[in-house]
Amino acid sequence: MAINREAMKALPMQGYLDYKGIAYKTEHNRLRLVDHDSCIINTDKNVFFWNSKQLSGDLGDFIAAYDEITPKEAWVKWTDYSRYYNNQDVVTQEKYHQQASQTNNYHFNWQRWRTSQSTTNTQNYLVNERGFDPTFVQRLTASDFIKQGKPRQDRQTKEWQKPAILFPWHDENGEVVGLDQQGTEVNFEKFGKRGTQKKIAAGSDSNYGYNFHTGNGADQLIVFESPIDALSYAQMHFPELANENATFLSLSGTDNQKVLSQLDRMNQLNGHLPQKLILATDNDLAGFQAAEQFNVLQFEGMENVRQVPTKGRDWNDQLKANNGDIKTMTMAE
Repeated sequence: MAINREAMKALPMQGYLDYKGIAYKTEHNRLRLVDHDSCIINTDKNVFFWNSKQLSGDLGDFIAAYDEITPKEAWVKWTDYSRYYNNQDVVTQEKYHQQASQTNNYHFNWQRWRTSQSTTNTQNYLVNERGFDPTFVQRLTASDFIKQGKPRQDRQTKEWQKPAILFPWHDENGEVVGLDQQGTEVNFEKFGKRGTQKKIAAGSDSNYGYNFHTGNGADQLIVFESPIDALSYAQMHFPELANENATFLSLSGTDNQKVLSQLDRMNQLNGHLPQKLILATDNDLAGFQAAEQFNVLQFEGMENVRQVPTKGRDWNDQLKANNGDIKTMTMAE
C-alpha cells in the first residue's frame, strides 16, 4: 500500500504535541515549547523552527529532533500518531485547523475553570512524587496558591485520569490572568521522558507567570523555570527568606520576556527596581543559556546573580535529595 506523504505532512503538529503531552505556549499563530523555548511551531504552515539547533521541517523532522532519534524511528512514531488522529471524530480533527485563527480572539477566563474542593490528589502527588512537606502543601492549598482540577477522560484510551494541579498566575491586582497545569498521571510511554503532562492554559497572559512573594517582595526577584521549582526553593529556604522582601517568578520554560515585564511592574509598583535579580534556572545547558541572556542586562542599583542547585538538575531534584545547598555565582563566572 502506497504511503501518502502529503497526508502525513498535513497531520497537525499541535495535535501531536497534545497527543504526547508536550507543553507549549500559544503566541498568536505560533506555539513555543515550554522545555525548549527556541523551538517554535508555525500553525499556519504546520512546520517547526528550532533556532538553537538550527533545525526546521515537518512533523517527522520534529519528532526526530525532539526525541533525538533516527528518521526511521521517527517514522514509526509518526505513523502511530497518524492512526490515532485518523480515528478521531471530525469535530476533534477540525479544531486544530480552526484553533490558530481563534487564538488571537481568546482571552483567559479563570471563572470557566472547574476546580475540586478536594485536595487529596494534589497532596499525594506533591508529597509522594515531588518530596514536599505535607504542611507546606496544606498551606498552599488553603491559601489558593495551588488548586486541584477535575478528573478528565483521556481522548485516546477513554480512561479517566487523575486531576491536574493548577498553578494560577496572579497580576498586581490579585486577578488570575493565566495558569500552569501539572498533570499527576505518571506515564512515561505516553508523556515521554517527563512522565507527566504539562500545559499552559490557552489565552494566558504571556507577560505574567506563576508568582508569589515574601514581605512586600520589592528587594529581590528570583526566577525559575517552573512553579514546582519555585516552590521547592521556597520550602528549602523559607526560614531565611521569610524575613526578606523577595518575589518568586516562574517562566514556565525559559522565556526571558516575563522577567523584563516583571521588573517593569516592580519598578512601577515600588518606585525602584529590586536590588538583586537571581537567575535560578536549571543547572543544565538550557538553564545557563536562559541566564546568559541577562549577562548584558545591567540596571543601576540592581545586581545580577546566578544560582544553581548542587544536587540534580533542578530545585525539585535538590528538594528530593534533602539537600538545601546553593551554588551562587556572578554572571561573569
